Amino acid sequence: MMPLPDWFREPYRPDPVRRRTVAKASGGVRQLTIPSERDRELQTAVLRWIAPRVDAGLHPNVHGFRQGRSCDTAIRDLLRQAGRRPHLEFLQADLRELFDRIPLDRLRAVADRASAEPRWRSLVGRWLAAWPTSPGRGIPQGAPLSPLLANLYLGATLDPAMRGAPVCAWIRYADDLTLVSDTRGGAILALSWLAGVVRRAGLEVAPRKTVVATAGAVASVAIVLGRRVSITRAAGGWELLAQGAPRGERAG
Repeated sequence: MMPLPDWFREPYRPDPVRRRTVAKASGGVRQLTIPSERDRELQTAVLRWIAPRVDAGLHPNVHGFRQGRSCDTAIRDLLRQAGRRPHLEFLQADLRELFDRIPLDRLRAVADRASAEPRWRSLVGRWLAAWPTSPGRGIPQGAPLSPLLANLYLGATLDPAMRGAPVCAWIRYADDLTLVSDTRGGAILALSWLAGVVRRAGLEVAPRKTVVATAGAVASVAIVLGRRVSITRAAGGWELLAQGAPRGERAG
């Protein structure tokens, strides 16, 4: 049984969420939905209990919101997968408004499969009923549990399909994906394939945040997980030289 805060008593009802507008580094604004302090405390307690169970079931190529993993580990993993191939095409893709677009009925079914613990199922059901940012869709970006729920949903709908991707390497960090092909044509084919897989999950690829970059020289620059990275081809394979901060917008 999960350890819940001392104040927790049934019947419990989530408080109304707050909405806050924040400026985006790339321009424009982002609408944040934030649960109350009480609800965030309860979600944090539940998160500590469920996170190891969810993490154990995630694909090794998933690095976002996982203990001991980061953008750096993701980029190095991608280069390791690419091996000693002399030419790489990096397809950088982003899932459009992931948190706002997750279908709640499908998320609830996935969450129910994560654990049969009655309080987990009950609490998730109540939060999903109180959260929608649009009819039947959306989880708050300001909720402690939301990153895990997003990983849980993509781990059930997107990541398994990636095993059949027409690429030689791939990684995912939250809503950012980078796929690697041997050829330019292969990268374009992978984009079409990925768009179909994402659509079947009830989501969309963001066209403005999709870009293909070539790495065929001894030293090259590519966009991986929204970061401009410098890589070099060595005897043992591709190595990371440097990486920049996340870019606000990626041309494409």
